[in-house]
Amino acid sequence: MSELSYPMPRCSFLWLTFAVSLASGIAPSFIFGAGCEPEAITSLRSLEETFGPPPVQKADPNKEAQQLAELKRIAAQHEKLRREKLEQDAVGVTNRLQTSLNNPNLWLARARIRQELGHREAAISDLTEVLNLQSESVEALTLRGQLWTELNEFDKAENDLSQAIKLDRDNAEGYFGRGTMYMEQWNTLRAINDFSRAIQLDPDHKMAHYNRAYLVLGLDLPESIREQAANDLKRVLELDPDMLPAHFHYARVLQDTGQHEEAVREASYVIGYDPDSECMYLLRYHAYMSLQQYENALKDITRYIEFAPQDLYRVGMRGEVYFAMGKYEQSIEDWNNYVKARPNRTVSYRYRALSNEHLNRYQEALSDWDTLITMQPQDSQWYHMRAITKSKMGRLAEALSDLNTAVKLDRDNAELYGSRAAIHRQMGETVLAKSDSDRMLQLQKERTRREEMQRQQEQQRQARKAQKAQEIARKKQQDTQVLQQQLEQHVAQLLPQLRAKQPLSVQALHSHSKAEAYAPIWITALTSLLNDADEKVQQHGINCFQSFCERMGNQPLTQEDTQEAVAALEKLASGDHPQDIQNKAKKLIKGLAILVEINDPNRAEPAADSQKFRWFYYAADRMGREGHFRMFSNQYNVWIEFKGNKLFDTYREVTRTAEYVEVYSFNRGMWIRLTPTEAMWSVNHQAWTTFAQGESSYNEKPKTTEKDPV
Repeated sequence: MSELSYPMPRCSFLWLTFAVSLASGIAPSFIFGAGCEPEAITSLRSLEETFGPPPVQKADPNKEAQQLAELKRIAAQHEKLRREKLEQDAVGVTNRLQTSLNNPNLWLARARIRQELGHREAAISDLTEVLNLQSESVEALTLRGQLWTELNEFDKAENDLSQAIKLDRDNAEGYFGRGTMYMEQWNTLRAINDFSRAIQLDPDHKMAHYNRAYLVLGLDLPESIREQAANDLKRVLELDPDMLPAHFHYARVLQDTGQHEEAVREASYVIGYDPDSECMYLLRYHAYMSLQQYENALKDITRYIEFAPQDLYRVGMRGEVYFAMGKYEQSIEDWNNYVKARPNRTVSYRYRALSNEHLNRYQEALSDWDTLITMQPQDSQWYHMRAITKSKMGRLAEALSDLNTAVKLDRDNAELYGSRAAIHRQMGETVLAKSDSDRMLQLQKERTRREEMQRQQEQQRQARKAQKAQEIARKKQQDTQVLQQQLEQHVAQLLPQLRAKQPLSVQALHSHSKAEAYAPIWITALTSLLNDADEKVQQHGINCFQSFCERMGNQPLTQEDTQEAVAALEKLASGDHPQDIQNKAKKLIKGLAILVEINDPNRAEPAADSQKFRWFYYAADRMGREGHFRMFSNQYNVWIEFKGNKLFDTYREVTRTAEYVEVYSFNRGMWIRLTPTEAMWSVNHQAWTTFAQGESSYNEKPKTTEKDPV
């Protein structure tokens, strides 16, 4: 056997380009390729909720078409109902404006309704009225700037959004809106900066994380920056596990950073919900190739070919899989078709030559090496390959000539000297063979030194990265301590005012709410009001505690944090205290227990088979009132209930099971259970009373079965 061996084929990894459909509703006009990305508005679970789980066997195409048509019909019906409701709301606000033209809140409310209806110019007109009444309305400027962006009026958008930011430097939505505006104009770095600022102000801003990751993936940036894109997408999926485009791009960045097994997992997730996602089959194919899981790679590339059977470029990729599997006849067949379609691509001749070489068809292999040298006469690798083939055919002099040419083209290639040394030995030229072997060893040592230097540089880079992470952690700890001190000072300044029975405002509660010890600091202060000797201060303390429970976010809270407060409330709930105080104290005891339960940082996620709906509609409650529940904030699991067009109550979600969604009203001290078809209430979590029959939905209003009483 010859001492010469072929270098491994170079990886022909295809750099993918992906389109994006932003869930923000302001989608940039990036056009890359059709059939690649799932639509952002697709609900992963709503299809299963509507039609049940997908069948394991291949579905009947006619049945699939019928189901798709039915899905479109339902979606159109829901959209019609939604728009009708919005139009009714717009009429109601317009009627109120007839007698309240100087009420900026009404103009703002109608602007938001018109925005949802897609009436951008009309919404902008309403927001202009708001600004005529309140020239420094940050909310109006931010919303109008976002609408100008949707209309491609970028100068006007930038003016509004920059002014909103100037008025409120902590306006996360302002930075997000301006970042979106910059993204629309391909001003990528400015967009990334604004999205980063929005994330700094609101770490849970889902779309800011998503957009920043998307932009970073489109740039040729260092791996450390691309790792940030992976972290952004990971955070998006923590906030919204059902966001299919985030899974799509997360798979992309995982593959890009060499995390092939994780990339397979994410790509499989997307394919599970979108079996026609061509790009995910292609990405997973490359991941399987990197993992040397060739059977799986063959399945994916075969599926990828099915999307475009006439695209022989895809057929060529299957030839690459066959080659890796040692199925050289099949590989040659695919590459023959590829050559017919793209005769000027070198990859096909390379793989075909190597396949023929493995089958001992040296003349056929030689023909392809000749073609490659004609196509790229300055590429040393083709002379090297041809020399190896000629040596196996016994044509040593010709092989030596090719290697001499290759060495002239690439004098620092150790492999070339090694191959030429082998030819010299076969020809009995030991002195020349030793000279080439020595040169090969010298080049290999130099390469080893370079690789060692690179390894040391990488170690230094990792050490700097770790040091930076430690510095960030120290800075975060310092910031945490400063924020806690600021909160303690803030609460200490407020406490005398609260003892004087001044109301506890929303702004006061939200100030410094990012402090880690937010809950225990506030609870300790409010408990001191409950323990005050003055009965009126106690009464006011209960009211302040009520406001705290209703407005607390998802800050960590433990049972230990509430022990002193519960003890104080238990005293107020008994003895000779007024009945009103006793009732409120008992309600707060329940409320604190609920907060401990839902704000436990180690709380388990709902089971996979739990109810997924976020809306519940009823035509009439026990008093004949039409209403609905809907999830208002996914971040804090806040629900709101409307009776007619008026806000009735707010709730925090307590749990989800396979049978129901359970929420709690701190205002009324009442649990509500929503099943797919009925709503029940309980004040003791034991006896339940049904108060309405209705329908649930993931994100749309279903058609009610009874006529609205309103």
